[in-house]
Amino acid sequence: MVAQYGYYSGIWPPNRCSHPAGNCKAGNSDLEPYIAAHNMILAHATATEIYRKKYQEKQGGKIGIVLHFYWYGPLRDIPADRVAAQRALGFIAACMEKTIMYFKDGYNNTPMYIERICTA
Repeated sequence: MVAQYGYYSGIWPPNRCSHPAGNCKAGNSDLEPYIAAHNMILAHATATEIYRKKYQEKQGGKIGIVLHFYWYGPLRDIPADRVAAQRALGFIAACMEKTIMYFKDGYNNTPMYIERICTA
């Protein structure tokens, strides 16, 4: 949500976007949401690594991540709309899963990788 509303539509701080996604003073809606998502995932990975190395054994804690994405339902109760809703859900879920799994297996530190796997 931070990447989308802060860097795509610009309705949340830091209010960065570009036309036609929004009407902000500065920003690039085609690029900055991916960079923001990239940095948020790197921050989570760094915090996870620190916790695992310094605290997990002593505290016995578990680590997870919460992903937010929209739920898509059919507009009408017809096969074409049900298929479209299922395709939209599958796309966003697969995009997030592929991204997280890639980071887990070895991240190449290229923000645009997020865009490439989500639009493939």
